[in-house]
Amino acid sequence: MRDIPILYRCLSDETAVNNHLKGYLWFRSPKYFRSIEGRGKDSLEGIGSYIFDGSAYRDIGDERPIQPAFLISFSETMLPDYGRHVLRLDNPNDLSEQVTDRLPKGSKVCWRKIKYDKTIVLDSEPSPSEGWDRKYFSKPPKFESEKEWRLVMFLPMPLRLLNNTLVIGVGNLIGVLSVQCIGG
Repeated sequence: MRDIPILYRCLSDETAVNNHLKGYLWFRSPKYFRSIEGRGKDSLEGIGSYIFDGSAYRDIGDERPIQPAFLISFSETMLPDYGRHVLRLDNPNDLSEQVTDRLPKGSKVCWRKIKYDKTIVLDSEPSPSEGWDRKYFSKPPKFESEKEWRLVMFLPMPLRLLNNTLVIGVGNLIGVLSVQCIGG
């Protein structure tokens, strides 16, 4: 995707900021975001199951993904509730290229803007591509103020990681990311 705006990532501590600048990025699984407590918890993250016309449809990949996804989130706006240290990403495609270069052959990396239309009860049955988008690139309307963009990686089959965090060293990101502080 080429028309990605300047993006921001707010962090609560300096260690995390330094790790980002050194190129150590923590990509999380959708299951991770279902299990955390607090503001970022999303019980529908990575869930493909839904209810349509009174019947429940179960996505077998909800708990054990067939092709695992890992993501890192940025925003079109600064989100001080997530931390006063702000990373600014002027050219998101530079970051995705560095991530792609460090992954096994056959991995897919993409930027996507999140849609805020996810509910468990649907008015129509989703097509396979709509189901995929709904699973990984859609969140409930209550998160709309986040204006989130995700850098998502899909590892090649049959490579499956069962942990919820994947730390990747992509090389020095000074110049790709810049830092500022908000608040005092």
